Amino acid sequence: MLEGLLSVASFVQASPSRGYAFQALHVVHDAWLSCGLRIFPVSASFLSTDKAFMLTAATEHDFPSGPWTGFYQFEGSEYPQQLMLRFVGGVITGGGMDNLGEFTIKGSYELDTREVRWTKNYQGGRSVVCRGFREGRGIWGTWSMPDVGHSGFHVWPRTHVFAA
Repeated sequence: MLEGLLSVASFVQASPSRGYAFQALHVVHDAWLSCGLRIFPVSASFLSTDKAFMLTAATEHDFPSGPWTGFYQFEGSEYPQQLMLRFVGGVITGGGMDNLGEFTIKGSYELDTREVRWTKNYQGGRSVVCRGFREGRGIWGTWSMPDVGHSGFHVWPRTHVFAA
């Protein structure tokens, strides 16, 4: 099983397509958990050029409250989203807007694993469940919506500047 996980992880690292990388990330992470391993999310680190970042527990500084920006994927396209997030004592609250409309966010985060989970609730009753990991370039993760599907997302603090 470990060899298979490493093969998928290598694919994630080399994949030129974020869509495939998100799908592989989801598979690798779930496989690690199914083995009963409680380790840092090594699978998420393959999407980062700063692997050492993933090997340490996060601090509250790694989860800055304020404006975040990013995108989510659906059927091969990326859709921008703007968020205002508040991270306090393991709880995420906030809201935002994307092409589907305005939404609120409620969820949680864990400093020791860098894992985040939240639900986006749109006006009109739609809900999207999101799960990801904080790494050097933001939060990478997957979203799922009953009867619609699932795919990936990436968000980062709006003030974050990526090194070339």
